[in-house]
This record gives sequence, C-alpha cells and structure tokens, in this order.
Amino acid sequence: MYSIQEIVQYVCERQVVPSSSDFSGFGAVFYRGSIADLPVTPLTPGSELGFPEGDVSKIADLLFAVSRYSDDRHDGFHFVHESLGLTHFAQFFSPPIPKGYAAKRYGVGARYRAAELGALIENVVAVLIVGKDGKVIVFQDGEETTL
Repeated sequence: MYSIQEIVQYVCERQVVPSSSDFSGFGAVFYRGSIADLPVTPLTPGSELGFPEGDVSKIADLLFAVSRYSDDRHDGFHFVHESLGLTHFAQFFSPPIPKGYAAKRYGVGARYRAAELGALIENVVAVLIVGKDGKVIVFQDGEETTL
C-alpha cells in the first residue's frame, strides 16, 4: 500500500502551470472498498484498467497524460484505490447533496463542487483536483485541506 499524501505531493511537485491549451485539469478520487459502492458511471468504454497502476510517480504521470482535451479519457474523475492504485479513468462522479448542505464558496465549477461533496462519502478517503490553471486542491470530509 502507498500513501495518498505521496501522490498528492508528487502531483504538486510535478505540476507546473500548463503551457498547453490542451490541458484540461483533472479530478482524482481516492477510495477504499469497491468502486461499485460509489455513485459513478463510466464516460468512455474501456475506462477500467485491467491491471491497476500502483506506482506513485506513474499514477501522477498517467493522470497528467490523459488530462488533455485531445484524449478521450480527460473528462470526469479518475479513481485511485487506497491499496491497488489507479483503477479507473473518466468516471462521471455524482455525489449526493446532503440535506441542509450550504455552500461555503461560490464561483466554482462542477468539478470543485463534486470534489467537495464527494469527499463526504464514507468510502472516499480524499479527492484531488487540479485546475486548468494548475491550481491543486485537496478535499477530505467535505473540506479543503492540505495532506
């Protein structure tokens, strides 16, 4: 097993402000248990990795590699299992909105809000988003945090 903090740290170290207008940014959900227990559905055929990638640097490199508008797998969220590593690309992630939820921040996009709400789900350990501008945000328990 590896540390999610290691992946986030590698993403932050590797990330530079993208020079390409082709960079879409990305979202990555770190989870435990089965992906079948999460509110997801694939956006592309063949989005499940037959052999999950567990190497920290390779996971981060793959996330950046597919996060180009020219790559069919750029959209949605990518899923990283806490023990197995990167398991799925390009999943529509539709977390429920808890009763009584009140947004703390406005002027954000759908990726931000899905990450915020998704981080409230029991089997979600953390959600990482990297914006088109290269800004890195991590959510745990529905709050922006630093790991």
